[in-house]
Amino acid sequence: MWLFSDYGFKIRDSEYSPSFGGEGLIRLENEKIRIDLISDRDHAYFEFSPIEGWEKGETVTYDIIRQLITNEVCDDTMISESQIVFLKANFPKIISLVASPQKNDLLFKIRQLERERAKRLFG
Repeated sequence: MWLFSDYGFKIRDSEYSPSFGGEGLIRLENEKIRIDLISDRDHAYFEFSPIEGWEKGETVTYDIIRQLITNEVCDDTMISESQIVFLKANFPKIISLVASPQKNDLLFKIRQLERERAKRLFG
């Protein structure tokens, strides 16, 4: 898989719980960023964070990453073939974005986009 061969990712952690319909996590890391592949019941999605610099638990989801790169609103968070194609085509940008030294500016923009998403989805 290209994450391992091209970007040096390794599986750092995994867990699974059958409670509440099943939930699991596979954590991939390279020297700059962490990718969590999360399964929650019948939904699977990605969360990204840098190895260093953010508080524990601070992450950004695929839809926000895509919006930061393309300026297009994307409310699709479920893992799909089109997401994989986008990730593969834009992975150098994703790494530099997530591992950006301008942490405060990036997190401010991420939280702003998350608030906008919540208004779109929940009113």
